[in-house]
Amino acid sequence: MIRDNQFLSYLNDVNKEFSGWDFSFITGTGRMRSGLLSWSYGSMAKHLIQNVDSMLDMGTGGGEFLSMLRPFPRSVYATEGYKPNFEIAKENLEPLGIKVVPFVNVK
Repeated sequence: MIRDNQFLSYLNDVNKEFSGWDFSFITGTGRMRSGLLSWSYGSMAKHLIQNVDSMLDMGTGGGEFLSMLRPFPRSVYATEGYKPNFEIAKENLEPLGIKVVPFVNVK
């Protein structure tokens, strides 16, 4: 019975709205855990983009993380498939010179 209620609670989470990379509605339930990794994606990405002319961030969310990787290469694009995040990404990234393109899942 407890597991059934927990499962139904998880199903109800499908309808909760979120934006960008704000997953607080999940972390508050204890279902999501995070910890330090032995490597840093941000450090790796910052180092790699210093030697390129262009880059693409696929699934940028609201663009919060991408915006921290400055200075950017000459040409930067970002994609996002979740409509509410797409609007946030445009608002956050286009003033920085980043072209944000919607991702549409074609079946």
